[in-house]
Amino acid sequence: MALTKTQKLRDRFVEDTQQICTIYNSLSQHATETENSVLAEQAVVSLTVALESFISELLVILICERPNEYLLTLSQEMKTALLNSGHSHPRVKYLVSEGAARLSIEELREVILNDGDNIAFSETSTLKGFISKNLTKDLAFEISDNDSVFIDLLKGIRNLCAHHSQKAARNINGKFKNHFHDVKTKDLLVCRALVQEGDINSQNVGAYLKKHAPGQAKKTRVEFVAGYLRDMAFRWIK
Repeated sequence: MALTKTQKLRDRFVEDTQQICTIYNSLSQHATETENSVLAEQAVVSLTVALESFISELLVILICERPNEYLLTLSQEMKTALLNSGHSHPRVKYLVSEGAARLSIEELREVILNDGDNIAFSETSTLKGFISKNLTKDLAFEISDNDSVFIDLLKGIRNLCAHHSQKAARNINGKFKNHFHDVKTKDLLVCRALVQEGDINSQNVGAYLKKHAPGQAKKTRVEFVAGYLRDMAFRWIK
């Protein structure tokens, strides 16, 4: 049976994560401790970018498969924006998207991606809201509690690796503390593997990533992240 567009996308994403992890493990065998820390940081940055691109393209494919939900939401948002800006023309309230629903796939992609940017979300809660508003229930993929915490933690760690800023360190350490003391999340698989009581910063984030993830059979945190991404992709797309 031929693979669907989403299954092909999933398989490319899984292959990308495997390649990133393989390259990291191969290079780390011949590197110093300091070089290994840098490699671990760059691997996590690459894995997170791959995830963000995967989510964006997955949403585009699903919207294009059944665009009415998205176009109705877009029409309503445009109508609200016009009314809130003081535009009082009586015809504004009659804005509809039935005509736009006949757009070609190329035109739809242009509308969805706007100026060519990926569809991006600062937090997983925003992604969930987007899915709820813009995808029909039969096309929507389920983001579990583990997935939500994992993605938000991963983005926080990536920001520290990429920017080495005090703000990024405060952000991820705040997430660590929140989950470490939250009875609802502290025992989640991803929290046991990624959350630690002590702070991380630009000097030790690489060491943190190359350590074994607790409860993960001697996998480093980099390997845990890559493995979780693969498993998540197969749960989202059957």
